[in-house]
Amino acid sequence: MDFNVNPCNDFYQFACGKWQQDHPFPKYENGWNSFKKLMYAMRTDMRKILDNQPIEGISQIKPKAMQNIYKFYKSCINSAERDAHGFTSLIKVIESIGGWPSADVNWRESQLNVQDAFIKLIMLNLMEGASNLPLIDIQVVKDFKNTSNNIVYIGPIYSSSDSSELYTSTIYPSIKLNKNNHKTSQQFNYLEIHKLNDINSNADDRIIKQIKYIYGDKHPINETTISADNTAIGQLVATLSKEKSPPKAIDYWLQNYTQIVYTVDELHLISSYLNYETIVRQLVPSIRYDDKVIIPDINFAQKFAQILIETDKRTVSNLFTLSLVNYLIEYTTTGAINEFTDEKLDSPEILPNICYETLENLMPDLLGRLYISKLYENRSHSDMTQVIDKIHKSFIDTVGQTQWMDSYTRNEAILKATDISHHIAYPNWTMNDYLIDPYYKKYSNISIDNFFSSVISLLDGKQRQTFDDIHGIGYSVSQPIIPDYWPSNSATKVGAFYHFQNNAIYFPAGIAQYPFYLLDRPMTMNLGSIGMIIAHEMTHALDIQGSYYNYKGDLKNWWTDTSRNMFEDKTKCFIKQYNSFKYPDLNMTVNGELTLNENIADNGGIRIAYKALKHYQRIRPDSHKFKSLPGALNVYNEDQLFFISFANMWCSNILPDALKDSLNRDKHSPEPVRVNGSLANFEEFAQTFNCKSTDKMSRQPMDRCLVW
Repeated sequence: MDFNVNPCNDFYQFACGKWQQDHPFPKYENGWNSFKKLMYAMRTDMRKILDNQPIEGISQIKPKAMQNIYKFYKSCINSAERDAHGFTSLIKVIESIGGWPSADVNWRESQLNVQDAFIKLIMLNLMEGASNLPLIDIQVVKDFKNTSNNIVYIGPIYSSSDSSELYTSTIYPSIKLNKNNHKTSQQFNYLEIHKLNDINSNADDRIIKQIKYIYGDKHPINETTISADNTAIGQLVATLSKEKSPPKAIDYWLQNYTQIVYTVDELHLISSYLNYETIVRQLVPSIRYDDKVIIPDINFAQKFAQILIETDKRTVSNLFTLSLVNYLIEYTTTGAINEFTDEKLDSPEILPNICYETLENLMPDLLGRLYISKLYENRSHSDMTQVIDKIHKSFIDTVGQTQWMDSYTRNEAILKATDISHHIAYPNWTMNDYLIDPYYKKYSNISIDNFFSSVISLLDGKQRQTFDDIHGIGYSVSQPIIPDYWPSNSATKVGAFYHFQNNAIYFPAGIAQYPFYLLDRPMTMNLGSIGMIIAHEMTHALDIQGSYYNYKGDLKNWWTDTSRNMFEDKTKCFIKQYNSFKYPDLNMTVNGELTLNENIADNGGIRIAYKALKHYQRIRPDSHKFKSLPGALNVYNEDQLFFISFANMWCSNILPDALKDSLNRDKHSPEPVRVNGSLANFEEFAQTFNCKSTDKMSRQPMDRCLVW
């Protein structure tokens, strides 16, 4: 903190002014904050557990599923073993999808079956890994109109650079706030993401290097042929990009849902080029003829199939294989990591850190179980439940007291707010031996001796698990339904999230640590930090996107036109206000439209958490009366410490280039704006710190923005 700063002029600087000098950037980081700091500390603690497990004792670990996490990690950090295996396993995968024409002078068109290769790429989850490519993906998701059922999705995967969609998921309906700012897929940057465009000779050089790394001297290289192949790939991508429409707006989904839903036995009518019915039946063996399939962009599904089949096989095969290589090469040798990724293995801890992050991405459920069993403070579980209950009551009260909604919409909003479920620390099923062992039977080839093969087994196994879940999570004849299945099964994530279709909030154990939460510190400070985060996530239930999902999580416009118009008018205040936050050195401002949902949640979150504090102060027993803190903070009262705790968790340090990128892409405002923007809208903050009406942190009533 910087006690020389007037909290009424710049509360962020007051609460975080000394943080930057006390928290220098770690190596390779261009931004640093409390979230990353805690994530690094957890990674260090977890790596000690993984590193200290002797290899010879792994086979004795119970339940058996937990052996996989150690085998996977040990094989990943074994650089000598990885280098010795080289690219043999990757070459087998390349051959399984039809080979690599650019790398093989003897390649023949008969090697490629487009439909079979397409299925294999989906089973490796390549489409999500290559979300900037205009490709079709197939997934099992919840039915948007009836979340008690699952449905097959066929369509493109969108990245944040494709559109202004405000929900982090890549396939969900988007909210388009300003059509003039909507970025279409025709602005697809092929070179930036996949290094494949022939405009820059570096792309050709990269492919040549990849071929040399993978095949050595076995395959002669013809640079002219590679350049021509690269040009053809670029043309194919451009053709597909022109056919790929932007994400469909929410109104489209609401008005046309029945028109974009098909049954499985109707899929063969969609295209004569690719048989989507055959593809879906191969991917989802348990699917029934009357199960539903949603295809939001039927034109692109048809054109995608036609273009792939009508394009010469050499180009299609090169596109498939090059996408695959870029996706998987990081799992091969240490030399490939240095050459083809942003990571540089120039110190001993880098590879183990990469392996830990890979483990967190591919085996989050097992890693979470390990964390809970070894490091989690179980006493905090009931205390966190109490904090969430306080915030939930405050949220329901806030919605019920909202005057700008008519009674019908308000009652529906109260129903949704009341029905939000809480999921704390970890998914219970991951701690149940009788559930986690059967779940991991599909991952049979996780080996301590071959890391790449283990990755392929995990990718394929996870896809099979997903496709098997068409009739319910964990569905199979021999396996029970898994209760408490989280959309992200990681207990180690330092963060929290709200899920629209589940109408649920999730708080992994990873975030239940300082500075966000401490078991024995005053409730006022926990409410200001983790309490505000909880309230922030609950507010997402009623932000722009959340307002189109009802209490069941079904996609439905449950608002009257009058309330909807009032809501949209109130959000315009936030757009205008946050657009005014300037960064003169970068000649940029915050994008009020891009950050709208998060700004609504920040502003609602701090108000709801503060209301919970006021209620707690009224009902708490004498034994819980507030006592001044020791040291420099003893001069601040309980309410002031609430706001200080809120601001402290957003302390950060960021380089100009990273800040510029954040302003362009991040759906959250920069940390100083998150603190000052929401507090300047909050009259109770100004009263708590005795701010004058002329102070920067005390907006005039007519300038304040408020939704919740």
